[in-house]
Amino acid sequence: MARIKELAAERPRWGYRWIHRLLVREGWQVNRKRVQRLHGEAGLAVRRRGKKQRSVASRPARAELTGPNERWALDFVHDSLSSGRQFRCLTVLGALQHEVVQE
Repeated sequence: MARIKELAAERPRWGYRWIHRLLVREGWQVNRKRVQRLHGEAGLAVRRRGKKQRSVASRPARAELTGPNERWALDFVHDSLSSGRQFRCLTVLGALQHEVVQE
């Protein structure tokens, strides 16, 4: 238990698996599951990384389209046939200007 704590203090980002490998390399005949149990009992669990923070800045509003072909959208679509052959298509959408009739 003391050696596990020493190794965990040297390398705080290493979990019980790495510590078990180091103990075996040093000549200790110890079961991996025992190292896992002792590692947990000593409260040496490796902290989980937090989620990536998203930006809080708002996106600027898009400018209104004034004519055709001002904005385009591209995307690849892929699928497979019943024979197993795969294919990919490039889909292109051009933004067309349309008038909204208000009554």
